[in-house]
Amino acid sequence: MRQEYRAHEIIVVDDGSTDETLSELDAYEGKIIRMRMRNAGVSAARNAGMRKATGDYVAFLDHDDIWFEARLRRQVDFIRQYPETGFFCCDHILDDPSVPDGKRHHFSRLKHLKEMNFDEPLKTNFFELLIKENFVGTASAVVLKKQTIQKVGFFNVRNPISQDYDYWLRCALVTSAVVMSEGLLYKRKHDHNLSGDLIGMYSDHKVVLSNLIRSHGVYLKQSELLNTAYLEIARTSYSIGNFLFDGGRKREAFKLYAETFLGFKTWRNLALFIPTVFKKTCRLLLLDRIRHA
Repeated sequence: MRQEYRAHEIIVVDDGSTDETLSELDAYEGKIIRMRMRNAGVSAARNAGMRKATGDYVAFLDHDDIWFEARLRRQVDFIRQYPETGFFCCDHILDDPSVPDGKRHHFSRLKHLKEMNFDEPLKTNFFELLIKENFVGTASAVVLKKQTIQKVGFFNVRNPISQDYDYWLRCALVTSAVVMSEGLLYKRKHDHNLSGDLIGMYSDHKVVLSNLIRSHGVYLKQSELLNTAYLEIARTSYSIGNFLFDGGRKREAFKLYAETFLGFKTWRNLALFIPTVFKKTCRLLLLDRIRHA
């Protein structure tokens, strides 16, 4: 893919492709480093590339995403400006049929956008912001300092969906971050994207946060972030319940709403529980009236 900044090396990890990938790569013999795996999954493929990389920084590109030509050059500009920072990410463009031109900037969808500052090291705690929301969005927007990888280790191969989020949280424990406001890539979305499985994605999000509480509970408590993590788990659970409700699984939805509140009984959770249950109850009553009209 054409770039204004020439990469030190390009490592292509073929995770058991069954299309014309291998023959297409033949044309780049001597210009790229090729690695072949047998359907080990995206995390294992990234880990293999990270281990092979010899440069000071690693940039990711998933097979279904497209970097714009300025992507590496612009991020290198920020790396040179903030050499002590170990994590860089940027905005990106998504398909969105709900807007007139069918395209939307990822950052425009964030719930905590006002808490973020761009194009310089984050002023709000990187770890805290990530607990509230996985604002990174895609690995294809990320550049990691090799020293960050050496401190953190590699992606968790056991988690099929939220392995990115788990890894960014671990990075946030050891380094600061620069979030670039510029959209430097296009994230293609199709039926085979893992992010298409919304209930699965939210469920894995819960698992990642729950594991975080178990493994870093003392740090979270000392940093006064424990309740923030629990509240984000609650928000995620209510979202799962909403998907269940809309899918006709209403009994399961209400059971999850109740379990979510009883598992974390605080005023902030109550402020989420009441409107969620009230809206769904009103919909049920309205539907029942229509049926009997």
